[in-house]
Amino acid sequence: MAKRKQTNTQRCFDGHKHAIADDDDGAKHADSTRKKRRFATDHSKSNSQSDDICGSHKVVEEPSHSPLCQVSEQHPTSFPCSLDQSEKISFNGKHECLTEDNSSGALYRDATCCDPNPHARKIKFPCSKAPCQVCLTLGWKYFPKYRRGDNPEKKYIKTTLGNLKTSTSCQYCQLLSRAAKQGCQEDKVGDETRVTIYLRPKFTLALVVDEEKEDEEKEDEEKEFSPATCQLDLYTETALNPTVDYCVKFINKQLAYCVSSHRMYCDRSDEQELSTRVIDVGTKDTAPKLLESRGRKAKYITLSHCWGNGEYTPLKTTTASLSSHYKEIPLTKLSQTFRDAVLITRELGIQFIWIDSLCIIQDSPTDWDTESAAMAKIYHHSLLTLSATASTDGRGGCLRSGVEGENIDTTLPTGEKLRHIPVNLGETDIFIRKGAQEAHEIMRQVCEDPQESAPLLSRAWVYQETILSPRTVHFHREELVWECREALRCECGYYDSIHNQRLLLQNSWKSPYTQFLAPIGQLRSEYLYAQWDSIVWAYSNLKLTRDSDRLPALAGLASFSAKNLGEYLVGLWEPDLWKGLLWKRAWSAKCRRLSGFEPAMPTWSWASIIPRNHTGEMLIRDPKARYSPQLADNRFAIIKAKCTPKSDLNPFGQVSVAILRLTGALVEVSLFEDPNKEPGLYYLYFRHQHYIYPVRFGKHDLHDLVFDIVDNKEMYQEICLGESLYCLPVAKSNRRKNAKRTCLVLKKVREGEYMRIGIFRQRRSGVHWVRNVETREIQIV
Repeated sequence: MAKRKQTNTQRCFDGHKHAIADDDDGAKHADSTRKKRRFATDHSKSNSQSDDICGSHKVVEEPSHSPLCQVSEQHPTSFPCSLDQSEKISFNGKHECLTEDNSSGALYRDATCCDPNPHARKIKFPCSKAPCQVCLTLGWKYFPKYRRGDNPEKKYIKTTLGNLKTSTSCQYCQLLSRAAKQGCQEDKVGDETRVTIYLRPKFTLALVVDEEKEDEEKEDEEKEFSPATCQLDLYTETALNPTVDYCVKFINKQLAYCVSSHRMYCDRSDEQELSTRVIDVGTKDTAPKLLESRGRKAKYITLSHCWGNGEYTPLKTTTASLSSHYKEIPLTKLSQTFRDAVLITRELGIQFIWIDSLCIIQDSPTDWDTESAAMAKIYHHSLLTLSATASTDGRGGCLRSGVEGENIDTTLPTGEKLRHIPVNLGETDIFIRKGAQEAHEIMRQVCEDPQESAPLLSRAWVYQETILSPRTVHFHREELVWECREALRCECGYYDSIHNQRLLLQNSWKSPYTQFLAPIGQLRSEYLYAQWDSIVWAYSNLKLTRDSDRLPALAGLASFSAKNLGEYLVGLWEPDLWKGLLWKRAWSAKCRRLSGFEPAMPTWSWASIIPRNHTGEMLIRDPKARYSPQLADNRFAIIKAKCTPKSDLNPFGQVSVAILRLTGALVEVSLFEDPNKEPGLYYLYFRHQHYIYPVRFGKHDLHDLVFDIVDNKEMYQEICLGESLYCLPVAKSNRRKNAKRTCLVLKKVREGEYMRIGIFRQRRSGVHWVRNVETREIQIV
C-alpha cells in the first residue's frame, strides 16, 4: 500500500478535534485472513498495540469467545484491510470500529480499527452509551441489514431467553424477558428457547418465541416448535375501541383515494343495477327494510360474514317472513354484525346494502339457485364489501372491543427514546398483548389457516366474495385493513411504509383474479391458466358447511374467468384439460371423497375430494410443472369432454352429467410393499414386461406415487396391495429419447369405465414400460 502523508482531522462524538496522520503503519495491524466475527460479551480487553487517539479513548480488541446475540445474517470471512482512523467510533470512552457489509448485512468489530471493506457502510454509535450486546438497545440502525428477499421495512436479530434474562444491566433485555414469560406458557419455554426480536417503523415491537410442543401424531417423539408472538405496544395509531364514526372516517379516506387514483382495476364507483332484493338501511328515524329493486340503479355495499356453527343463527328471510321484512326489519332484531354493517352504511351515505341471509329467500330452492348464480355479479358491482373478518358468527360484530393488555410493571428512564420508534418513554407503563401482526400477514399469505384470528377467511364462500369485490374493508381483531385491487392499507400505517405496492399485492387475496381483468390478448393463455391454478389451490382447503357447495361456492369466479379460459368442466377448463387432469394432492393432506348428493362428482376433477382436517394445503401448487417444457403423450387424446349443469340458472354450479372419454396406452400394474419394510417404499410391477419400478408415496418430499384418498397413516382406502391398477400416460417431458411420463392411476369400475385414484410421475429416464401396449378407448367416471 502506498504511504499516505495527508493529515486528516476527526471530530469525536464528544466534540473534540484530533489530528490523525494517515500512513501505512496501521496497516500492519490488519489481519488479511480475518475470521467470522459477531457481537462479543466482553468489552474490557484493549489492544495494547494501538495508539491513544483521544485521551481516555482506546481501541478495543474483540474477544474470541462465543456471542450472546446471534444475528440473523452470516458474517464475512475475509476482507482486504486498510487503515482509516477517521472512521473510528467512540463509545464508553473507547474507540471501536464497527462496520456493516453491504453485501451480507453483517455487523462486526475490527480489533485493529482497520476498514476491512472500503465499500462497507459505517455504523456510528453514540459516545455516551454502547448498545447492549444482546438486544442492540432496540436501535434500528444497530440491527443487521435485511437479507435479499426480506422485507426492507423490517429488521430482526435472534437470541435466547437465557441471554435476555442474564443481561441484567440492560433494562430493554429485562423488559423483553418479562414480556416473553408472560406472553408464553412457562412450561413450554426455557433458557434455551429461541427468540427473534423484530423492529418495524411505525409499528409495534414484535417478540417471537419458539414455544416447544408435542406433536400428538408423531410416533418417534420428535418435537416441533410453534411460534408464539407477543407485542410490546410502544407506538400504535390504531384505536383500541373504534366507533362507527372512526371506521367511517378510515373508509372514506381510503375510498376517496382509491376512486381518484386507481384507474386500472378499481375505477368502478358509479351506480350499478341492484340485485333482486336489497336492504334499505333507512335513517335514524326509520327502520331498515327489504326492498325489491325492479331494475333500479344505485350505489350499494355488500357484507361478508360467518353464519356460525349452529349455536347461533342470524336473522333470515323465509317465505313466511318475506312480507314483514318488506315493511321493516327493526335494528333490535338484527345481529350485532348486521347492525354494525347497517349503521356504517348509513354513515357512509349509501342507501342500500346486500346481505345474503336477508336478501335471498332461504327456504326457496328456486330463489336460492337464481340469486346464488348472480352472487358473483352482486359482489363484483358493489362499491365495497364490509368483511366481519374476526367474527365467528353474528354476535361478534364488526367493531372490535379493544385489545386487552398485561401490565409488566416496568418503567424506563425519563427521556430515554427507543431508536426509530417515535415515542419518548418517561415513567411509562408498557403493555404486552398477543401479536397483532396477524392482520398484515394474513392479507399477504393466502391459505395459511387463519381461522383463529380471522375465522371468516377460512370459509369457502367468502373467498370469491373477497376476490370479486373491487374493495374490501376487513374488520380484524387488531385493526382495520383496506384491500382493493391496487393497494393494501391498514389502520396502523404499516402498509404505508412499504412503497412497492405491486410487490405487496403479489400474494394478496385479490392478486390472482386481478390478472383476468386485463384486456384480452395482453396476457398469455398459459399464464391465465396458472392464475386459475392459484385460485383453486387457495380455495380447495377452505371450509364448506355442505359438500354440495363445492362447485357453487366457486361459480362466481368461474363465470367471470370463462371469457378468457374457455369451456368450464367441473373446476377445469377444456382447452387446458390435459394439464388440468394432472392435479395432485399434497402429501400432508388427509382427504375424502365428496358424498351425500347425486350424481357423484367425477373422480377426474380436483373437486371430487375434500380435506378432512383443513390444516394446510390440499393440492400441490407447482408453477414449475405448469411452465416446464412438457407435451401430451403421443397416444393420449381426449375424444369427448362434456358437463351438463344440474340447473340452467347456474351453469357453473353442480353438474348432473360429466363425461370424459379418451384414448391412451393403458398399462396394467400392481403395487407391492418393499420386502425390507422401508417406510414409504413400494414397487410398481408392470405385468406385460415383468418390470419392477420403485416408487415412494406418503410423507416424502420426492414422492412418485400420490393417491387421492388417504384414510389414515397406513391404509389407503381405495388401494389393495397386489390388485390390478392401471397407469394412463398423459404427459411426457420434452425429450426425443428417454422421455419421463406423468400418468393417471386408475382403477377399473366396469368394462370400459375407470375411476381415478391417484397420479404417478416417472422420475427415472430410460424406462420403456409403455412399449408394446395397445391404445385403448376408455371413459373415466
